[in-house]
Amino acid sequence: MAHLNDPIWKTHANRLLGDVIQFDPKPKSYDSDPEFEEDSTFEDRYIAIPHPNEHLDPLPTPLTGRTSDPVSAAFIEHVAILPKYPRTHDAGFAYVVNLENIKPHQVKDSLKSVQYSFHGKGAAKNVYNAYLGCTTEKKRYTCSSVKCCEFLDPELTRMGHLHADEALFTTIA
Repeated sequence: MAHLNDPIWKTHANRLLGDVIQFDPKPKSYDSDPEFEEDSTFEDRYIAIPHPNEHLDPLPTPLTGRTSDPVSAAFIEHVAILPKYPRTHDAGFAYVVNLENIKPHQVKDSLKSVQYSFHGKGAAKNVYNAYLGCTTEKKRYTCSSVKCCEFLDPELTRMGHLHADEALFTTIA
């Protein structure tokens, strides 16, 4: 049997590699091309094609491992205290409040300062939170809708939002 360092193998391998690999000539430079416009940039030669799933929301992160009534959220924000105008999203939005530097009653007080009309949905439950890796208190809240004056502009009654920002306040004002 021939050894791999034998000249027969080297010759055979080189011949096959030469037949299989095609070396293209070095691409010409656009700097030396008279047909290439001087004011064009490299980026102009390519068209940005959006990813087909770019408009989709991220996949929800499971917060509890329960098979019945699981909790998940596509968006998770870590905060020191709940904001007055919390965000919401159809795919789920969760706030993680760090209780290390505040007292539990301060979290409950921050719920009272939320500027939306909401009510609790079901009783609070202690559940294992897979995201945090510990037991947490699970509470669900539902929007209680809005009461408005009969003379309110119909455009405002049809308007919805997922979070309050300056643009929303400008529209309302």
